[in-house]
Amino acid sequence: MLGIIVATHSNLARGLREAVEMIDGPQEYFDVVPFCEGEDITFLAERIRTIAAAYEEHGEPYVVVTDMFGATPFNAALAGLSAYNTGILAGANLSMLMELVTQRQSCNDYKELLNGAVDAALQNICSVMVRDVFSAGKEEEV
Repeated sequence: MLGIIVATHSNLARGLREAVEMIDGPQEYFDVVPFCEGEDITFLAERIRTIAAAYEEHGEPYVVVTDMFGATPFNAALAGLSAYNTGILAGANLSMLMELVTQRQSCNDYKELLNGAVDAALQNICSVMVRDVFSAGKEEEV
């Protein structure tokens, strides 16, 4: 089963895990690594690497999901995983994580699973004007 490591600024990773578990129940192989104020990138990279090393030792596939491309959690994941052949998804959101947890047991194609998670995230990003929702389909009153 695919392991998921979520690395974000502050407690976002914990909140995302709680939301996933609220929807889909307790999760195994789902690790969170918050980047807290006062910590440095080296410490964060080592924490990510330590978790990843356990997956590597057991030959289990895993992915690191970070909150923002190019930000400290993403850069720490790159640094910590430089010796490994794994993936990083940036732009963590609930839709992305739900796709990963619901498909990780049945999907045999690692890249397909990651691409599906990105697609799920993108499909759930939108802008909605509230008035437009409630006035859609209404004809102007005379």
